[in-house]
Amino acid sequence: MPATMPGTLHYALQKLGKIDDPYDGRNELDVQWIDQQDWELARTVRATPADCQRARQELVFDGLDTVATVYLNGKKVGRSVNMFRQVVCDVSGALVPGDNELRVHLESPTAYAARETRRHAQSVSKRPDFVWQTGERRLQGREWIRKVQCHFGWDWGLYLATSGIWQPARLECSDAPRIAAVKTRQTHRVAGGGTKEKPSAVELSITTYLASTLPQRGRLTLRCGGQEVTVRTRLHPGENRVTAELTL
Repeated sequence: MPATMPGTLHYALQKLGKIDDPYDGRNELDVQWIDQQDWELARTVRATPADCQRARQELVFDGLDTVATVYLNGKKVGRSVNMFRQVVCDVSGALVPGDNELRVHLESPTAYAARETRRHAQSVSKRPDFVWQTGERRLQGREWIRKVQCHFGWDWGLYLATSGIWQPARLECSDAPRIAAVKTRQTHRVAGGGTKEKPSAVELSITTYLASTLPQRGRLTLRCGGQEVTVRTRLHPGENRVTAELTL
């Protein structure tokens, strides 16, 4: 069945006319089967011969919901059990010029949560089952899965334990490093007539995390508030941290 991502399986099934709107009436109770089984998303990804010669060949998923295994041309290249983390899959050796078959296998989130609940039986909480106003009950183990907790029902929300690719994804092939993260620490200065609410200056300490597959040299330039700073750096394979200072 065709589906468009980013999105959820529930929304895709509704758009296809396979289920009714779960927010209408008590339709929510009729779609509880969706999260009880595994699903698979598939598409073709094209690559050029030049892509397959790059030092860094990665499939980057900004968010997978939630228990997912990624395959490229039948080879397992990634795994995630946390919808809040970016997933970077090294596809060198699996990527080929032309068409590549990408498959994302999505496991039942409720089955995963139930397994984790049993595995942590000695420390399991006393949280009751989810109970609908009409009296229906359903087991849930929301404490044991890194997923939005209200997906397992709330007093104001539905029990829709979704699955899907909920953030953008892309194929990145490059000899340059990947910017994995940027972290900023602010120091507010109140000298020279400034106040706590309106500081006279803000000092930024910016740490950039660069993932490199090769030892290389280069320049990192950061711009903010009309200010600019360039740092010369030497990278080693793996994660590198480059810190720069800016004053606004």
